[in-house]
Amino acid sequence: MSTVYEQDAFVPCIAVPGMFSGEYLVTLYAVDPQNPSGDKLAVQLFVDEREFEVVGQPSSEGELKGYLKVELAPRGTTSDYCTVILPTPAIPFGDSVVVLSGDIIRKGHDDSRRPRDP
Repeated sequence: MSTVYEQDAFVPCIAVPGMFSGEYLVTLYAVDPQNPSGDKLAVQLFVDEREFEVVGQPSSEGELKGYLKVELAPRGTTSDYCTVILPTPAIPFGDSVVVLSGDIIRKGHDDSRRPRDP
């Protein structure tokens, strides 16, 4: 039996151009599952430009605000937290991280929240 993930979910993030054309180095903030009320953890990963949606103009430092396309894991979701599958692994986190449920944006479900600054 294969696992089915929910498509077209996004998390707010910041990105800078990567080393290669069409690539971004993305930073998003995750929750430590062992200490969810503690500080958020910065998660960085390289992604293809098709996985990142830019919102607004670059900052003076070249940072872009936007949304990273992720998949919601079928388990590990509560009213407060969601486990998301990243488009590429993040070292040392791997292919999934836990984020605040309120940060998840589902395309087609709550597009009114999309313009919000990440």
